[in-house]
Amino acid sequence: MLRIFSAMALAAALAPSFAHAGLADEYGFQAKTNTHAAAVRAPENFWSRLGSLLDPSSGQEAADVSVKVVDAAGNPLAGATVLVGSGRGTPFAGNEAQTNASGVASFSDASLRGGQLPSVTVSKEGYSNFTLAAPTAGELEITLPKYSNDADFAFLEGEVKGFPPGYPSNVLELGFFVPAFRPESLLNFDPQQFVSSYTTTINVFGEREVPGNVVLPTQRKRYGFIPISLSKPEFIMPLNLGLKAHMTALAGAVPIGDAIGAIKNDDFLGAINLASFTHVAWTNEQVEVTGPQRFDLTVNQEIAPKALKAKLSGLPGKLDVVAVSLTDPSREKSDFVALDVKAVKAEGVQNGATTVDLGTLKNRRDGDALYVFSGIFDRAEFTNKDATKRWIVGSLADVKGSDATFAQFLSPVRAGTVANANRDFKFPSAVNGALVPDLVLVNIVSEKKNAETRGLSRKVIWSAVLPGSASEMKLPDLGRPVLPAPDQSREESFRWEVIAVKASSAKGADIQSTLRNLQHVSSLSQKF
Repeated sequence: MLRIFSAMALAAALAPSFAHAGLADEYGFQAKTNTHAAAVRAPENFWSRLGSLLDPSSGQEAADVSVKVVDAAGNPLAGATVLVGSGRGTPFAGNEAQTNASGVASFSDASLRGGQLPSVTVSKEGYSNFTLAAPTAGELEITLPKYSNDADFAFLEGEVKGFPPGYPSNVLELGFFVPAFRPESLLNFDPQQFVSSYTTTINVFGEREVPGNVVLPTQRKRYGFIPISLSKPEFIMPLNLGLKAHMTALAGAVPIGDAIGAIKNDDFLGAINLASFTHVAWTNEQVEVTGPQRFDLTVNQEIAPKALKAKLSGLPGKLDVVAVSLTDPSREKSDFVALDVKAVKAEGVQNGATTVDLGTLKNRRDGDALYVFSGIFDRAEFTNKDATKRWIVGSLADVKGSDATFAQFLSPVRAGTVANANRDFKFPSAVNGALVPDLVLVNIVSEKKNAETRGLSRKVIWSAVLPGSASEMKLPDLGRPVLPAPDQSREESFRWEVIAVKASSAKGADIQSTLRNLQHVSSLSQKF
């Protein structure tokens, strides 16, 4: 049985607290543990299958296509609609059925034998639609995630402790609280996802809105001749219910003039870029967000600054670069703890190449893995959240030595059109020479303002998994519009996004394996 957890499961960045709200867990593909999941299970045991076929009590012929639909907890989902083909009656009569109490819908027809299978689409009221464009097996298990709503988050808060003494008087100590990156959250990596959209107010030359996940320990400094006092030792951050990750705190310092300038200009990504991080901490176990939680983090692991060089070449002109050094506490590629982040503006890129210095753990244990994620993006698109298009190309490297070299990326999917019917999606192929994506994902998402998190609520309306060579997707006709009427009161808008994914090793449509070996991504997000 091919097991596919809804691919919506796939496209980026962290929770309602971030500018792209709700993305962190959106692409988590861990079966039966994650609200949004997609993975593939190997064929079931031959002998048990043979036994069921030979059992006279079964009393029925084996189906050509059998689809089992389950919820996020792995429980059978009855009453889901399964469509095999492009619309009702195509390619055969009776190609649409409801799942039974066991969550199963089965189909038998001569058109399903001996050739490529048609697409399989699963839908249910209150759940995201999911389409597998080119199934490679006749037995599927698909997990449907429920729509998230505005209340599907909880605030995590606490204090970051242990800032080391000895910082000079001309710098400001600062810290950041962030969940570890899931492999799938890198698919729609947003350079601003380190900065929470939920803000609190402090007084720095007047009242200033500061991201809730920014930490400023109590300190007295001088800004020129002006004495200033800062105190925001606690973080507060809304995260999606169901998110499960190591929770992390980074601590360091930034030159006081740059820090004050960033606070005045609301440029906290710039402050991170200029910061020298010296210490990090993360929770011993992954924390699952089930409701409001409070805990403190003591930054007790030292970072060696500028210990790693990320070398990038072949960069397109007029594009910025971001690089993040990461480690994996679980040693299973289940999530990645950030150790340092630096960005290089296009003006600093020479002849399509640049080098970024990053910090790493000073005392790494045997077996500790080190990774670098690098991405290229258009600055204007990411600083303008209402931009018509947003895109990024990224690559993840497992670093064995002191250097991480990136010489090739998937070609960015930079242009695309959406037909008026909102069913036809066409985009340039992401194939780049011998570098062929393992998967192409097409998502249709809703974004609307959330007053509680002060960010965007994001809901995946439809998600489709396509072969890596795909350059077009026509959504099946379910007999109803693809998009609901927009919620004008919350300024709802709709986007479609295309994500090409390449792994260092992958097994066909094994999405979980692909994500855990993520190597290259190329994504485009465009407003309807």
